[in-house]
Amino acid sequence: MKRTRVNKKKKSEKKRGGQLGHKGSSRKLLSIEEVDKIQECKPKQCEHCQHSLVGSDIQPQRHQVAEIPILKPEITEYRLHSLTCPNCGQTTKGKLPEDITWSAFGPRTEAFVALLAGSYFISRRAIQSLMKGFFGLEMSLGTVSRLEKQASKALQIPVKEVAQAIKKTDACNIDETGFRENKKKSWLWTATTSSISIFRIAYSRGTKVVKEILGEDYCGIVHSDRWSAYKYFDDEQRQLCWAHLIREFRKWELRGGQSKIIGEKLLIYTTSLFGQWYHIRDGTLSRGLFKYRMKKLQKEFESLLTLASKCGHQKTMSTAKELLRHKIALWTFIYIEGVEPTNNAAERALRPAVIWRKRSFGADSESGSRFVERILTTVYTLKLQKRDPLEFVANACKAYRIGHKPPSLLPLNITT
Repeated sequence: MKRTRVNKKKKSEKKRGGQLGHKGSSRKLLSIEEVDKIQECKPKQCEHCQHSLVGSDIQPQRHQVAEIPILKPEITEYRLHSLTCPNCGQTTKGKLPEDITWSAFGPRTEAFVALLAGSYFISRRAIQSLMKGFFGLEMSLGTVSRLEKQASKALQIPVKEVAQAIKKTDACNIDETGFRENKKKSWLWTATTSSISIFRIAYSRGTKVVKEILGEDYCGIVHSDRWSAYKYFDDEQRQLCWAHLIREFRKWELRGGQSKIIGEKLLIYTTSLFGQWYHIRDGTLSRGLFKYRMKKLQKEFESLLTLASKCGHQKTMSTAKELLRHKIALWTFIYIEGVEPTNNAAERALRPAVIWRKRSFGADSESGSRFVERILTTVYTLKLQKRDPLEFVANACKAYRIGHKPPSLLPLNITT
């Protein structure tokens, strides 16, 4: 069988590095109020005649150096005294402060370990080495695992709130990728919006999981690829991913014949579509003019799909017929503001998880999967809201230890 050769991209003639006209970037100096220490560097004598020099420069050259201080954990020893009552003779033992438990490590250390695993994807053995090398803290692998589990329990309630809130959103992006739990094939799902994101590990890749994540009566717009699990929703409620369509049309190009001709034309229309979309996104094109231009493109695009459904190539015809059956779901982004033509938001959310999966080969237990779900949900949701994950997880761990209500992952404009 003759292999189809893919045309390689033409090598650029530009030199490496910044190009002519490129706007460079440089580190900005902090204000005097933000500087911890100022050291004046004054010459003592003239470098030409060696005469003594005194005074100060009105506008000295400023140079700032950022240095990490020597990291040393703060160790607090609690001494519980047992004292005997002179009246009744009974002995009473002192108690730990309300916010201190019998754990050898504080909530901030617990949060740091959890984030090293769930945000920076460092292995437990590497975490063990890092904690000793940077902080001088000896930790067994079992301790690292235990701290992860404790952090997972601390995040259970905040993550549950996100799981409930995602079912009430007006639109969300949803996607899934392969995962492993206890050496069994499973899938890691995500549903994400502009401010919250939920992750879920399940043994199924079917509609059942979609219903569990979004609810059986979800009324928002669903951004997704063409996977059959999402056909549960009406086409009027869906937005198919155009990034996937681009990859599909490029396959048509490689098949030759009518598939190639139609695929090339569809890619031209797709390029035009995204060009118009970028103007809408940047606010340089009105929604009314955008709809007018898209109406003509939509008609011509669907005409090409009709031709493709009769082109003679089985795979091309099958895909074209499927797209025509769900053509309404191709154009939702034109008519509903806030809906994008791609599912990039969900794919971006899954990308770090895919890296973690490749490095760790998945989770070894159900509790390990719950940790993955909760830490990914927490980290990515906080990233969307531009909040500090270490501070949040530390506060959640502290609240869990003393039985207080944990902080919320929900932004102020979302209620459960």
